Amino acid sequence: MKKKYEKRLRALNRKKRREEIGRRSLIRIRNVSLGVLFIVLLFLVVLLIRNLFLDGRSRSRMAELQKYVSADNRKNGTEELIPTEEEKPVGKKTEKETEAVPEVRRREEGRLLQYQLLYQENNDLCGWLRIPDTVIDYPVMHRENDNDFYLAHDFSKEEDVNGLLVLDKRCDPNGTDANLLIHGHNMRSGFMFGSLKEYKDPAYFEAHPTIWYDTLYHEYTYRIAAVFLSSVGEERDKDFDFYDYINIDTEEEFYAYVNGAREASLYDTRLTPVYGDQLLTLSTCDYSKEDGRLVIVAFRHPGQ
Repeated sequence: MKKKYEKRLRALNRKKRREEIGRRSLIRIRNVSLGVLFIVLLFLVVLLIRNLFLDGRSRSRMAELQKYVSADNRKNGTEELIPTEEEKPVGKKTEKETEAVPEVRRREEGRLLQYQLLYQENNDLCGWLRIPDTVIDYPVMHRENDNDFYLAHDFSKEEDVNGLLVLDKRCDPNGTDANLLIHGHNMRSGFMFGSLKEYKDPAYFEAHPTIWYDTLYHEYTYRIAAVFLSSVGEERDKDFDFYDYINIDTEEEFYAYVNGAREASLYDTRLTPVYGDQLLTLSTCDYSKEDGRLVIVAFRHPGQ
């Protein structure tokens, strides 16, 4: 009887030890999980603060650039409105960087007054894009054989998740091509091309039908002719392949692009470019499909 009791007691003790071990394991797992959760939350908070700081810095720097091309400074010949030496953008070009500027980009005569200082600060500047009564009011950059750099850097060439607007590397930076393709990020904050998604609504188009694009030498106004969705991924057989219509040399190519854009358009703008018009195409990411793009095609008549 005693042996049987001792056996049961040992079994009970083993059970208690197993339960204690299990309880301690659960406590350790809970503590480790809470520690990991705390680290993850701390990382997310730090990341959020960092992104808010970088976004604020990006907006502040952009606001400084916008001052240089404000309505006042857009008045050609008004020398007193040009910022003083103390107000100029920070940074100077080295002799090597100055020599590297192509001759066609280095000429001073004829350059719009409001862009002279900014061009001296960064000679990758090729223009400025605005859509009246919207937040879009940004410089457009161009680097030979490189579409990516300014999608991840600011005007001072520092890393910036917002990036800048980029004229496609296949386009002439002086804006003489039949079709100018400009890329920009679709930021959740609405920065850069983040507000272009509003053009999916025809009422927004009716309220904002024009785009202003300046080269360094001329100010132009474009009227929107089409708003459509496309893609640049491998599965794009059914989408209008807008991306390859840069060097439009013939009337046939021109109307192939215009008709393709209007057929794909989300609604009828009641505006149709004619051969000889210059086209302006804006492209940004659209998340309704894989590798999707929201595309806006605008045009101007010669001399406008």
